[in-house]
Amino acid sequence: LAKMKFDSPILEFGTVVAGRRISNEFLFTNIGDAPLIIADVHSPCGCTVAKNWPKEAIQPGEGGVIIVEFDSTDRIGYQDKKIDVVTNSNPSITQLTLVGNVIGPDFIPGNLE
Repeated sequence: LAKMKFDSPILEFGTVVAGRRISNEFLFTNIGDAPLIIADVHSPCGCTVAKNWPKEAIQPGEGGVIIVEFDSTDRIGYQDKKIDVVTNSNPSITQLTLVGNVIGPDFIPGNLE
């Protein structure tokens, strides 16, 4: 079976001002013994999208990158965004996560305490 392993499946982006776009490259390796096929990468929230991922089979021992972008426009407060990576591995869905805090234009430094 193919098996996908991410270097770091969670991005903690800290605190950003609303309207900023956060982009991250999630690096992975196929640690299984069969070719890995990524069928889809998606998020239930339209503010988080996968921009790019390998469309060809990833051979055992090889890796790749999935680029994910989060648009913080109109997203004030704590954010915990999930991205499902659907593959032919076991388990068939692996989740990536982006977490952080989005502040608005009326932000007061004491709000973070």
